[in-house]
Amino acid sequence: MDQCVKPAPHEIRRARTENPKARERDLAGQLGISEAELVAAHCGDGVIRIEPRVNDLLTGLEAVGEVMALTRNESAVH
Repeated sequence: MDQCVKPAPHEIRRARTENPKARERDLAGQLGISEAELVAAHCGDGVIRIEPRVNDLLTGLEAVGEVMALTRNESAVH
């Protein structure tokens, strides 16, 4: 079985620095990683991992005000 070696966090951060205008989805695809892995590589460097307490999040969401949600895949942007 042929396995791809995923880039280390410092390599992901370097790729982001070298490609500042690339969309996250495109950069992740070029690196062979998910967008979540791209974001996780920046934890502690501008990214804070949040606790998955969905009920607390939804309860306080009204205070945030109007937001935009974007979903994208190969076929559509919604």
